[in-house]
Amino acid sequence: MESDPFPSALVPKGLGAGAENGLETLEEDLVHGLENYTTARKGDHFMCPFQCDLCHYRNIQGSDPLDGSAEDLRLQEAIRRAILDSFWARAPATVEANLREVKRYMDSCSHFGVDCPFVRYLPRGPFPTENTWGMLAACTLLHRSLDEGRNSDTVQYGTIRKLQTAASNYSNTTPSGTGLVTVAADRLKQRFTSGPTTSLFFSRFTTGCHSRMGDVVIRDRALTIDVLEALFQVLNRVYERADEGPRVQFEVVTLGAACAFGYSAAVRGEEFGHCVLAETVADSKESLDHPRLPHVMVVLRGVFKGSPMIFTHRFALALLSASGVINNRLWLSRLMVEYLVVRHVPLQGPLFRLDPTRNVAMTISQFDALFHKYLGQVQVDYPRILNPQVDVQQEYSFRRSLLRGSTTHARNRAIDVDVIIANNRWRTSAKAGNRDPSLSMLETYTDAVASLDLNLRFSQSL
Repeated sequence: MESDPFPSALVPKGLGAGAENGLETLEEDLVHGLENYTTARKGDHFMCPFQCDLCHYRNIQGSDPLDGSAEDLRLQEAIRRAILDSFWARAPATVEANLREVKRYMDSCSHFGVDCPFVRYLPRGPFPTENTWGMLAACTLLHRSLDEGRNSDTVQYGTIRKLQTAASNYSNTTPSGTGLVTVAADRLKQRFTSGPTTSLFFSRFTTGCHSRMGDVVIRDRALTIDVLEALFQVLNRVYERADEGPRVQFEVVTLGAACAFGYSAAVRGEEFGHCVLAETVADSKESLDHPRLPHVMVVLRGVFKGSPMIFTHRFALALLSASGVINNRLWLSRLMVEYLVVRHVPLQGPLFRLDPTRNVAMTISQFDALFHKYLGQVQVDYPRILNPQVDVQQEYSFRRSLLRGSTTHARNRAIDVDVIIANNRWRTSAKAGNRDPSLSMLETYTDAVASLDLNLRFSQSL
């Protein structure tokens, strides 16, 4: 392939791509490493549907390409890339082994005096002169793959496949995708559809494309308990300085309360936006006076990912963790004082916000800005705890760092797995729709208090 602007991982990708029957070996993969994804191999057409570039172009445009047309050249370039990706959905050794078996099959047919068995009994065409294979959708994914990425030069495969989802969703709204026949068994249903993104070719293409592009995975670094303790010390010093303005005072308290809650409850970044002010204030007033187990309560309410219903969940949090690092009572009380005493904010809207006067929940990027700012100060004040060479903006994020740090610390402290699972079980309940959205706030509060011992066990142990 002479012109190929599409991104490719820098390591051989044949190993494991469509590994079947244990046929691949590392040596074979390295032999093919330099030519991966740039040429077709003998036998590829026996494992993947094939039409030539010109046929695909005609299927899409209904005409031949024009000489000198930049658009036509780009389309042909993408078509060739998609064809090669569909071939490379299978590893070299798998294709070679399949080709050997095809030859044995033909030899056996000749033994019985049957000539050209594939041509006579299983003709390869002609195919319809329509874009039924999803080639146009494949070309759009390839075009999207050229966009600039966040963690690499170009976007990741996980980003471009969103176009496939969009194309599939649209296809399912058309006559060919509405599914006139439905196979149903209890709650599970399957529809027959002829959408182009469900074709065998498109399936092979996406597998090969993903293998060629690879993945650049940068996981959020877990926030260790030591770094969290240093962060709280930095935030405390800033909070206690009399010369800090109201804006800095509020951001410090907000970050401190969010870190305490996020670590104690092991929540994801997107879940902070569902924390509500009024219910948290009301419930915490009662929970602090609990006769046996004083605690603070943080209330989440909203439509969570994976569930169409409005879902309410209450996190009962220990006042102080066993390590003494996480002081939920201190930080959440400070946040309540900021809202109710200092700024006299009405009891409504989100619990965590950048501007206390606006009923707008903080986004993950806004949390990250504060998070990175004060982690940078931790690097200055406590370089032995958080190495100054660590790129905090790249490696830490509210999206997962608190969750990963909390669950890791829980395991380090030998907290029972059942306790960890119980703490995270509310997500499963929300996705399954097991919580009736019509329950009153009093009913959900009563439910949380009834399970108080279990609910407090995780945050108490940290």
